[in-house]
Amino acid sequence: MAEVLSTADRDFHENIPITLSHLQTVRYITVAALAFNLWDFLISFSDEICLVWVAPLSWVKCLFLLNRYLGPSILVVNVSVLSTKGVTESVCRNWFRLEGWGGLVVVVVVQVILVLRVTALYGRHVIVNRVLALGLVGHVSACVTILGLGLEQIQPIRHLGSIPIGCVTDKLPSFLFGLFIPHLVVESTLFFLTVLQSLKNLPKGSWYSTPLLMLLLRDGTTYFFAMFVITCITTFTWLFAPPSLMKISVAPLIAISSVSGCRIILNLRALHRANDQIPDDD
Repeated sequence: MAEVLSTADRDFHENIPITLSHLQTVRYITVAALAFNLWDFLISFSDEICLVWVAPLSWVKCLFLLNRYLGPSILVVNVSVLSTKGVTESVCRNWFRLEGWGGLVVVVVVQVILVLRVTALYGRHVIVNRVLALGLVGHVSACVTILGLGLEQIQPIRHLGSIPIGCVTDKLPSFLFGLFIPHLVVESTLFFLTVLQSLKNLPKGSWYSTPLLMLLLRDGTTYFFAMFVITCITTFTWLFAPPSLMKISVAPLIAISSVSGCRIILNLRALHRANDQIPDDD
């Protein structure tokens, strides 16, 4: 394994044209992720005004606003740093921290939204509440520990020879892959509970006669598979791709989390407004 890593490290520094091409690809992907996030923001802003801003202050409203504006803000900073050549080492390290901790907050906020949704689906059942709360606390604790240790070991690279390249790194700590294990466990649990309760309460009639169950299952399934795919891509690139492509899926991960979390709340509130099926606090 060490030989593979050393070969990849040499390729990063010696195959300069390929490395520069990979880094440009990462920039394009980051810009595309930001564009996607801003596009969704623009087309759903009127819904945000009608369904969120005019609503009373609540935990769900605070989670929505945090998720809504933190994700795009991180991506704006990412684009700025990746497009700037003469950044200092201090800026690089602070950017790594912002991207890491900010991305974790966005993901956790979405999981809190999903936990609130699933607990409401189960009628605030005590056992379900405790299991999900324990899983969420365990996930956050594990990720904070792994990310905190990992960020301290990442070394920024700002030049290839005499060529300034902005802020990149040529390797990640091997244990940093552990971030995805608790994440997938919690996501899988939430998805399983959503499917189980939806099928349990499905009446004998048409599925479309139960719009709330249809919405919960549709949004839960879409989010689960979107995050599963992007998590697999991130794991694959971290394990097997050249170091210059390590960050290629970070921006899409943040964008998908931000958009999905907001859409889940907006869809539920839109359904409530139309059919009066769920309480104001979702």
